[in-house]
Amino acid sequence: ERHLLCLSLDFAKHFKDHFAGNEQGVLRYKEHFDKLGMSGAQKGRGISSITIGVLEIIRGDNLVKLRALEALSEKQCFDDHVLMLMVRKSILPLVERRHIEGEAGEVEVMDALHSLGRAYMHMDDLQAIPCFEKARAGFKRLLGEDHAKYVEAAYSLAG
Repeated sequence: ERHLLCLSLDFAKHFKDHFAGNEQGVLRYKEHFDKLGMSGAQKGRGISSITIGVLEIIRGDNLVKLRALEALSEKQCFDDHVLMLMVRKSILPLVERRHIEGEAGEVEVMDALHSLGRAYMHMDDLQAIPCFEKARAGFKRLLGEDHAKYVEAAYSLAG
């Protein structure tokens, strides 16, 4: 809950600083905001409604909205490592469930696991190591040692 509180404060401040009253910033990421269902945020609903919406998405199970929020949390937009970690922690179980249901491949699970490891790494959290180890082993088994995804996971683990 403490991370969610920090997330809400950081997200609201960043949104206010970069998007409130900034039509160019809003238009640049409009597609993502539309996927999030938050395009009305610019119509006076306020910062707190944005924060509540983000927290609902993180706690929910809508993969499309989580992927859009993931894109917004990357360096080009919000550059918010806490938000990225929370989103990727929410994405992994959904992708794993889709894999069990036959809707996603095992490579997609390994991609999500590797992405989660990178988010942990940005937070200087040692939980990145098991993510990288599992992703590397999975990519090796599925794609071979010569595949770029295996090499990237091995590099992440070495770094």
